[in-house]
Amino acid sequence: MGMETTSPADRLNERLCMRSQDRPSGNIIYRIYTACKDFHSHKWMYDADSLISHLNLAGFVEVQEMAFHQSRIVKIEQVEDAGRVLNGAGICVEGVKP
Repeated sequence: MGMETTSPADRLNERLCMRSQDRPSGNIIYRIYTACKDFHSHKWMYDADSLISHLNLAGFVEVQEMAFHQSRIVKIEQVEDAGRVLNGAGICVEGVKP
């Protein structure tokens, strides 16, 4: 692959043996079994840089970290809940899909 594209947060998640970003492969029975036993494992953690990188890879532009209730979306405060930002410990990232 050449150049390293994995962010520090992604490498940490991999080293902590968090759930893989890849979907389970194999036959349907194995995929169902994997999904059923995965309720209590931590899925993945992002920091602003890794989330921005993933959104850019997904085709979003003008991706940036935003403060809580800071947005290009009019009246964001009517839909965004402070509990989703973990009382200031979480992150908000916003991008535009062209």
